[in-house]
Amino acid sequence: MHVKKGCIVTAGVLAVVVLGGLALLLLLSAMQERLAFHPSRIIEFTPEDLGLEHADCRIRTADGLRLAGWWVPGPPDAPAVLFLHGNAGNIGHRLEQIRGLHEAGLSVLIVDYRGYGQSTGRPTEGGLYRDAAAAWEYLTRSLGIPARRAIVYGESIGSAPALHLCGNSGPAGTPAGVVVEGAFTSAPDMAHRALPFLPVRWILRLRMDNLSAVRSLRLPILFIHGTRDEIVPVRMGRALYEASVSPRKEMLEIPGAMHNTVWMTARQEVAGKVGAFARAACGPP
Repeated sequence: MHVKKGCIVTAGVLAVVVLGGLALLLLLSAMQERLAFHPSRIIEFTPEDLGLEHADCRIRTADGLRLAGWWVPGPPDAPAVLFLHGNAGNIGHRLEQIRGLHEAGLSVLIVDYRGYGQSTGRPTEGGLYRDAAAAWEYLTRSLGIPARRAIVYGESIGSAPALHLCGNSGPAGTPAGVVVEGAFTSAPDMAHRALPFLPVRWILRLRMDNLSAVRSLRLPILFIHGTRDEIVPVRMGRALYEASVSPRKEMLEIPGAMHNTVWMTARQEVAGKVGAFARAACGPP
């Protein structure tokens, strides 16, 4: 039987491509947490650098880890915000947000997830959910802030533990409202956006299904998104807004803002909106 040389070459190239793709999928499967989370251990800045009064917090999780955070009190009887940050850096890289929320008349508890800053452990999706629950219990019990006087703010990847917490807050009480900034629909959607040529949905352990979460929450929700977000496209934020069944939902789009420039682009507008949202959600003291 005569086999054409071109067929052999084509089959060889195809085999290399298939094997290369499988190897890449296995690598992604093994390293997906490392690709999703980018913690920094070094705290470069603190609220003291802005002249803000603050207290260091040490919080125990249900699985025995220790989280580090800051409590930045606002005026007496101010609504409080539990701030859950994005996937990179640590709480020391969120001073712009802390200052803006403080100027809006809010108290702020900001906490580093496990593996970030001075918090122990390593970040995982389930770990972030436990960290958010521990921080919420600390806010409502140790700091004595009633659940009805506090909202949760989830930035980027922090939107997943923020929304999860609101649907699973337990005996600590349900937050009065939730704000999500630069939120994505789900981790598989983000993976497909980054690697559309690979079947990454098959091997992804991370779910972070924000789309399903907003479909089950009826508390007030504020969605914030930059129109030029190059990491999480604004269409995802709009999809979450449309999917939300909350009778009190709002969408704030910041023209020209990218994923990490929402607060730098429009700090006063964003802070003012979050402050007004928090006061409306929490009601009078």
